Amino acid sequence: MTVVPAEEFDDGAITAIMPADTVYIDLDAETSKAKFPVRATYASGNRRVIDEALYTVSGNTPRASLTQKCLLTAALDSDPTVTAHTFAVVKSSIKASDASFTLAEEERVFETVRQDGKWVTSENETTVIAPLNNASISFDIRSDAISKPVMSLRVALRPVAPSTPDDGSEETPDTPDGGETPDTPDGGDAVPSLHDLDGDCVDLSSVVTMVVNDRAVKLPSGMTLAHAAGAEDKYVFYDITFPAPLLRNCVNSVRFVFRGDNANKIVVDRVNLENGYGGKFYASAEDYLIEQTEAGNTAAKFDAAMIKGWGAFGAYSDYYFPHGMCTDGTYLYVLVTNFAEGTRPYRVIKYTADGRLIATSYCFVGDEAKVDQFMAGLSYYDNKIIVSLADGSHVYFDAATFANEVKITPYDGFDRLKEQVGEGEKVTDVYYNSSKLKFAVMTDARKIYLFDDKMNLLKSFGLTDATAGIYRMTGTADYIYVNYSADGWHYAKLAVYDWDENSAYTNNYIGMQRLYTGSALQASGINNYGAMNIQGITVIDGNFYVSMSAWGDNNTNGGSLWRFSTPRTSDALDPELSYGECVNGKATPKMVLTPTVAGVDMIGTIKDTVGYSMGGVSDGKYVYIANNREGNSCFVVTKLDGVTYEPICYSVMTPIGPEVVRNRDNSRMFIKDGKLYVVAGDVYSISLDDFAPNCSIKKDEEMTRLLSLGVIIVVKSAYWNESLRKYVVVDYCGDLSGRDVYILDESGAVVKMFSVARDGQGAAAVTGDDGHIYVLYNWFLLDVLSYDGSKLYGLNVSGITLGPNVQFNLQDLYLHNGTMHFSVCSWTEGQIVYHDWTGHCDMSVFEPMTVGKYLSDCFDRGVVPALYGKASVGNNGYLPGTRESYAKGGVSDGNWLYIASGDGDMVVQKVDLATYTVNAMSAPFGIGGDKGRLFIKDGVLYCVGNDVYSIELSDFGQGCTFTKDDAMKTFLTCNGSYGMTSAYYNASEDKYVVLADDQGVLLLNGDGSTASWSNRNRGNGWMASSVCGDENFYYVSHRTNAQEVLPIDVFRWDGTLVTTLNVSGVCAGAAEGGNYNIQAIYMVNGKLHAGVCTWSAPFGCRDWTIEFDTSVLA
Repeated sequence: MTVVPAEEFDDGAITAIMPADTVYIDLDAETSKAKFPVRATYASGNRRVIDEALYTVSGNTPRASLTQKCLLTAALDSDPTVTAHTFAVVKSSIKASDASFTLAEEERVFETVRQDGKWVTSENETTVIAPLNNASISFDIRSDAISKPVMSLRVALRPVAPSTPDDGSEETPDTPDGGETPDTPDGGDAVPSLHDLDGDCVDLSSVVTMVVNDRAVKLPSGMTLAHAAGAEDKYVFYDITFPAPLLRNCVNSVRFVFRGDNANKIVVDRVNLENGYGGKFYASAEDYLIEQTEAGNTAAKFDAAMIKGWGAFGAYSDYYFPHGMCTDGTYLYVLVTNFAEGTRPYRVIKYTADGRLIATSYCFVGDEAKVDQFMAGLSYYDNKIIVSLADGSHVYFDAATFANEVKITPYDGFDRLKEQVGEGEKVTDVYYNSSKLKFAVMTDARKIYLFDDKMNLLKSFGLTDATAGIYRMTGTADYIYVNYSADGWHYAKLAVYDWDENSAYTNNYIGMQRLYTGSALQASGINNYGAMNIQGITVIDGNFYVSMSAWGDNNTNGGSLWRFSTPRTSDALDPELSYGECVNGKATPKMVLTPTVAGVDMIGTIKDTVGYSMGGVSDGKYVYIANNREGNSCFVVTKLDGVTYEPICYSVMTPIGPEVVRNRDNSRMFIKDGKLYVVAGDVYSISLDDFAPNCSIKKDEEMTRLLSLGVIIVVKSAYWNESLRKYVVVDYCGDLSGRDVYILDESGAVVKMFSVARDGQGAAAVTGDDGHIYVLYNWFLLDVLSYDGSKLYGLNVSGITLGPNVQFNLQDLYLHNGTMHFSVCSWTEGQIVYHDWTGHCDMSVFEPMTVGKYLSDCFDRGVVPALYGKASVGNNGYLPGTRESYAKGGVSDGNWLYIASGDGDMVVQKVDLATYTVNAMSAPFGIGGDKGRLFIKDGVLYCVGNDVYSIELSDFGQGCTFTKDDAMKTFLTCNGSYGMTSAYYNASEDKYVVLADDQGVLLLNGDGSTASWSNRNRGNGWMASSVCGDENFYYVSHRTNAQEVLPIDVFRWDGTLVTTLNVSGVCAGAAEGGNYNIQAIYMVNGKLHAGVCTWSAPFGCRDWTIEFDTSVLA
């Protein structure tokens, strides 16, 4: 330890940053301006929150949304590779006084909060709503996707006379765990829980109900509000949180209804909404891989991208095969060879992390050709790129001066390391951990040695698997990675070790993972997996990089580089929906079926169960399942942990009474008033409190008589709805078909009777929720009905498998905390156990509304579409960093926006849709006039004007070159029959839309034949200006100078004109003095965008989003 004076101490550089707190952001706020507190870790090991001026914040979306994940990234300005990530909570609020209200009045009050141990009353008035009995507060919420935001009501009790004078001496009790606190300003103290305050309590759960889209959402029972001690004569506000409601992708109606004499004892300030991603987040591929590995070698699935294609490396055509790799933290270095027996000629190539070539070293041949495929490692240390040669010696390049034709220098810096490895062993790879100040050294004896920064040996251990032919090692601040490879391996087999000399793991080995490329490998040109291997490995910014070699007549010869990153997830904030909510979402529900318990068999087997899988039911905490034994003549019920599905205890075996049922499916279950009931012709019951090991379940004569209508029917399945206080009963019927369904009140009286059937099947089982009845059929069918017996949906239950040659069907369904579960029964030997599968709501049925869907719905319902313009950025849509010239066409591939600008010297700019900033700009090319429209086909970007220019999207980068494409020009102009301004291609229809210079619009089939033609000349100074489309329609936009509306013609893909829309608001604020027009429209992720061209400063491209008002469909 070294002690220095404080004034001489230096923390050193920042080595890592991480979020310091939960981040909140206002709805529609710019994510780049979010307040994202960051804690830095310095080289000294010290940590502290740093000034926000030291880093830059960006978001995955330009603005915060309640229906999009809001991922914020903080990047250190001094080193942008040092980043921190967090998901922000998006919040919004609606003042109660701004909503519509009835039987309520506005009042002005002074809010009181707790600060520094005292109650402090604000000097500013707050406008509140004071409800009476039967009052309501109503407003609408527009949601562009299915969502479940947290909603809370900010309320206070009306003051009463104080119980004690407030002299500031009385302390407020601590808030119990789970208690709710009022919104206090910074520095404010916590106040007591809603449930534990003194004084006259108001039972809020009986006073206020939230109604969303006509569905009631109630507070938890017993939610009370009382005056805070010492502030009984003041207004102290609390946030009352409701269970998250389901908002549909439309305009949603929300009402808060107040009932009872206590309604006038409260006042309401506002409604708060919050939404944020609560799922698992991995800051890097490494974090993801390690968690999956530590979880028992759970298979990790990565996004694999080939960053350097197959073939030769560098600036030369004779070096094909990559071996060792390393990084200096920014750049990628790869050692490549030309094939030779024994030692080989080699070069070292420098690439960017996205595969762009930077420099190629000198070619080391002859006496300098001292590597082979086993001894060709690269290491980075002391700003040097160090090569491990076949004879055990080392040479190096200086990383800072690495350039074309750079040569090597002998290196002795590893000599002390080499002296301490086993006798005769050669060092193949070295990784220096600058955070832990340790070396990891791998030798050709398949051993790893750990050294401190003084090169003193700490420990050594052998590799876990010494059967591979090729080994490469790398590391990070926390882990050591060894890639095992052999000819014919098309994946990286990655062993993970830790750095601890006193590791809790045997030989420091944590586990093994495989990095698969999936279908991308075959798509890249590999046909013979037996003639390839994977060699080098390194890690940059948490992503894994590997080098691959391939050879042979049936393969693409040479090498490639691949990046493995964390699987990309949708930006959509998909909520977890109960099955009832899925049905309520106004879309035909679908399920994704997965085994409830993965275990070792991945088929949902509940361990230690025996017999045919029959019924299931949940009390919210525990799950109860039934197995038939001795054929179907007896049942055993197992109590399971509701989280792990581990068995807790079993009942004794119970014989089934009715003869007619003994050889049939039976043993369905339901719960009512703390009792578990088993339905098997007769009804059997046990108190949930009495369910214990070897408990007995007895026949319940009273329930048998009630459900069987006085022994008129034989009960096959039953469900009890606690809210409605009704039974739903399925009768076996005389032919045992189970076609008749009865709804009974609590006394057993028939409320409704109806019959069900699907594809000749009768009902196997029934369950439900407050809004729906669910009827299951043995052979993978499910009906959703309302309580009046009307059928809402007929669904297929697909995706379940118990393995090859295993026969099975469905026996029962039940809801466990809102999620649907299925009992899967097999009669194949070895699988006669309970199988439980879970049906998750498939969110794809709730895809966000697109303009095509919106217009289709409007046309189908006979309503007039309402569209309006909104600046995509700021108040005028200006895209910072775009070229100072005339904006022309645009197009998007879903991830990037491409914008053309210029006049005779056209350029195309690639714009990041998350930030609306320019990523790259092409070199100029020769298209002039009001043309330069863009479209994409088969991964190629086309720019249309008097000529057609094109470029592969994968080749688009700074300064890239568009190439004149005469073939596409000839095709689009029907062999030069007309000049053209704009074009669009629809892949699903295999059709083109072409706007000719004479303002005619042609619809072309994929073979070039004309499907239709329409003259879109409006006259009066208007010009047809661009075309684009989606799966539903194609669109023609029109322009004129200083236009106040944007006319858009809407055509079906058979060439039929549907309507012309007049979109207002696009150009508000676009430019002063009317010096603008709307050059083009284009589609961006389901929404139309408009490109606005100006000829007054500031010049540059301007992008506007055309929004649509879904309230017309409500």
